[in-house]
Amino acid sequence: MRFYALLLSAILLTGCITTSVTKFPPHGSQHSAGVGDVMYQYEDLRRDEVNANTYGVKNELIYSGIANNQIKLVYREFADEFARPAFSQDAQYDYTPGMQVTFKGASFRILDASGQSITYLVEKGFTGEKPAKAAGLGL
Repeated sequence: MRFYALLLSAILLTGCITTSVTKFPPHGSQHSAGVGDVMYQYEDLRRDEVNANTYGVKNELIYSGIANNQIKLVYREFADEFARPAFSQDAQYDYTPGMQVTFKGASFRILDASGQSITYLVEKGFTGEKPAKAAGLGL
């Protein structure tokens, strides 16, 4: 009898886990971002509706501006919705209009950059990204 109660509990709790994978902006699209804005973001989150906890990862690439003809970017990685300082990194690239920038597998074509904003085309997401999907059931 105890076995069946545990089995029923496991089945019910499994249905209480929602998952979502989001990418913004979508691959193949052109966008602009201001200084301090997120250029690209990937989230793979699981929410336990019973305990109201969220687990997963979020990766962001942020435009920090341009100085001395170098584009400055900041990469941040979050785990379980907390920033992990060891996973924050600054990067800079010599700027040429139309150049390609690749960071952690994510690839962007830089169309224009200034001290106020950047215009770019998202070519590819971070290494290891799962396909984007709407919220659903799963582990």
